[in-house]
Amino acid sequence: MNNSPRPTWQLAASCLLAAGALAACGGSDDNDTAEGPSPTTPTSPVVSDEPGRKVLIVDADGMSYASLKEALANGTAAGFDGLQVAPAWTGGRTATLTEQATSARPSWASLLTGAWAFSHTVSWEQDRSDSLSGTTLFSALKASRPTSRTALVDDSAGHWAALPQAQRQAIDGLGDCSAADVDPTCAVDRAAAFVQQGYDLTVVHLAAPQTRPAQSLAAIGQAIATLRAQLAQRQAAYPKEDWLVLVTTGYGADRYGSSTGAQTTGSKTIFIAANQELASLGASGSEAPADPQALYRHAAIVDIAPTALRHLQVETEAQAYAFDGQALQASPSIRNATGAVGQDKASVELAWALDSTPAGRLQLLRDGVAIADLPADARSYIDDAFDAIEDGQHTYRYTLAAGDARQSWPVRIEYVKPMALAATLTTGLTSYYSFDGGTPADSLSLSTLRPWDANADGGSAIGDDNYLGKWKAKAWRIDTSRVGANGVAGYTLRQNGGDITDNNQFTIGLWFRTTDLCKASLSNGVPIVSNKNWNSGGNAGITIGLWNGCEVRFNLGGSGRIDNSGNAVSDGQWAYLALAVDRTAGTFTSYVFDPVKGTQKQSTAFSAALGAKVAGLGNGFSLAEDGTGRYITAENSAGSPRGTLDFNDLALWSRVLTQDELTSIYRSGRPLSTLVANP
Repeated sequence: MNNSPRPTWQLAASCLLAAGALAACGGSDDNDTAEGPSPTTPTSPVVSDEPGRKVLIVDADGMSYASLKEALANGTAAGFDGLQVAPAWTGGRTATLTEQATSARPSWASLLTGAWAFSHTVSWEQDRSDSLSGTTLFSALKASRPTSRTALVDDSAGHWAALPQAQRQAIDGLGDCSAADVDPTCAVDRAAAFVQQGYDLTVVHLAAPQTRPAQSLAAIGQAIATLRAQLAQRQAAYPKEDWLVLVTTGYGADRYGSSTGAQTTGSKTIFIAANQELASLGASGSEAPADPQALYRHAAIVDIAPTALRHLQVETEAQAYAFDGQALQASPSIRNATGAVGQDKASVELAWALDSTPAGRLQLLRDGVAIADLPADARSYIDDAFDAIEDGQHTYRYTLAAGDARQSWPVRIEYVKPMALAATLTTGLTSYYSFDGGTPADSLSLSTLRPWDANADGGSAIGDDNYLGKWKAKAWRIDTSRVGANGVAGYTLRQNGGDITDNNQFTIGLWFRTTDLCKASLSNGVPIVSNKNWNSGGNAGITIGLWNGCEVRFNLGGSGRIDNSGNAVSDGQWAYLALAVDRTAGTFTSYVFDPVKGTQKQSTAFSAALGAKVAGLGNGFSLAEDGTGRYITAENSAGSPRGTLDFNDLALWSRVLTQDELTSIYRSGRPLSTLVANP
């Protein structure tokens, strides 16, 4: 029992049943003091043709969907006959910002606000110090139609305490039944009075004996039957009124009818019942999923507030939509809306499910600002347009508009600002292969890259490239075990109108990955990029090769050959390799950017005589082969097994790139195609 003083803001809290007839309760009524008809002198109601949309919401404790479904099947669910009853969920999404306790008080706040505890701030059952934040059903209706009449009936003192004064002012009629303990009679009487008087919005919380679901179901079912009978009387007198009745429970009850507050599927499973067919509620009497992920495809308690407001014709534009739920009248049904931080810590990977494809396009907003116009069949989006923010924690609210449906959800990111691609990387670019198509193609149309033997094409596109977020596309894999009848393998790169080595300065850069090949004995090495006969490192030309233990060696051959050796890449990891030749300065500079081994740079001086050997065989460069295309055949011994080599974003420049430019390629997480026109 609660003997604490009633709040001074309470109106009509002491209305009583008089001889079986309901006395008028609440404020703002045209006849606040008039009593109902005496049972000894019945009167016929005067039928009114006044139209109006009205909502009655019942939040009942101590019921489980399983017990209700069983009672419906047995025909013993008093008060629920003729309603659309479907499984739903509460408690927010586990392990996300929206997770909250699966208990009465936080769920009650979610019902009133259409949001989870992250927004409404009522997090716990026993903590009476937390106060409800945000907009409630009552304040939203009052803001749209100030003359509307609202009523709240509650039998929980903890619920009263959570309502701030600003929200109390949006409530015209209040029924405090907190002293009634678990007897729903008081709350039913107060709510019935507001229904009889035609309040536009009435929300009632009903407690029941915390014993077993069957006993709770009987008590609550009878209470709902009483309210629906009172509503039938009201509709008989006002047949043009359009009433929406919504019934739910705040938590999934255990076998004792109590809440655990846990994130188990049973505790998260509730129900929503409606007296009108709601497109996105789900099939009446359908099975409740045993898997939480499947449960998220159903309606949620946060859907009730936007559903009630839509019925009351309170519309909210997408730019101002703040509900974590959607109106259940709307189509399509938006479910499983999620947001995960990308591996690059600079993007958010958004995903959602729709039960049908809308006729028009989808609109995605961040904090009320449109960020993407998407095709109707889109079910995901990667948001990485955070260039204006600094490193640190940031929280955003995303809103999806699909058809006439709206839904919002929060995402928090510990943001790490990426390095931008250097804009200068297009300067001197003479060939570029993104490998995003089905076959390798130079985006600048200045070269060709083909297998040495078309009948032994070891190349294929792969979908797991080195980029993250929206830039993730394809890479190119070359199987070095594919050798043609004439003994050649790999790919040959030929430039139109001259070779890159004709320039006094040039740079070759590419992403490279090997998987498991480093575990084998590579005593003869495996060419990655080469334009020479690699039978000897002293032959004229350049080679980038892979050796034992994932060592990468850069070689410039001829009289007085030089080697930049000892560079390491991590097996199975994408690394960026670059080689810059400057004949004017006489420098041969190599770079390896590896996620584990770090940045490795070597710069070696060479003579003018050696510089004359840079062009090698003069046949252009090869990938996964030397300049002859026959190294694999010549050196394919048991001691030098071959395998697959992966390539991405191969580029050639007619100048020497700086280390800062190359670092921007490695750290940006974006391909050069974002800088190159018509990639």
